[in-house]
Amino acid sequence: IKLGKLYEDLALAQLPLVQAPERQIDIAIYLSAYYAGQGNWSSLDAIMQPAIEKSRARHAHRRWGYCQAIWASTFLYRGQFVNGLQAWRTLYEQSLASDSFLFILPAWAAGGMALCNVRLGAWHHAIERAEAGLVHLQGKDDAIGRARCYVASALARLQREEHQLALSA
Repeated sequence: IKLGKLYEDLALAQLPLVQAPERQIDIAIYLSAYYAGQGNWSSLDAIMQPAIEKSRARHAHRRWGYCQAIWASTFLYRGQFVNGLQAWRTLYEQSLASDSFLFILPAWAAGGMALCNVRLGAWHHAIERAEAGLVHLQGKDDAIGRARCYVASALARLQREEHQLALSA
């Protein structure tokens, strides 16, 4: 923990000195991993919300997508599934509306929405979103995105007592 705290202190001290907005956003992304690991949600929000706003204002679509995906995933860990669903939906809609985003972001967002729906007990929506995520992943390598979708689909199908379909997922 001492090394992590030292890294945090150094990063926060350097952040105002960094002139390039893209590097400021990158520092926020790195710090968010540290804060998420600690469950320090207030510090994570304080660093990620400005990074999201800054990347959006600069039309840095890919960085915005990464920031939004990181932030959205933290709601699953926080147990705030409605907020997570909303954050993932924003990423999904924005990434489909522009070809400036990484191809993988709609799949990540669909999988994230599927997991939130599982936790909210919306089994049908979870399965729909998981299947949409898998469609976005066709012909692409992304083990994490694919696992997120399969897990959400299997969990939702188990809750619906569709055991064979759950095993197939």
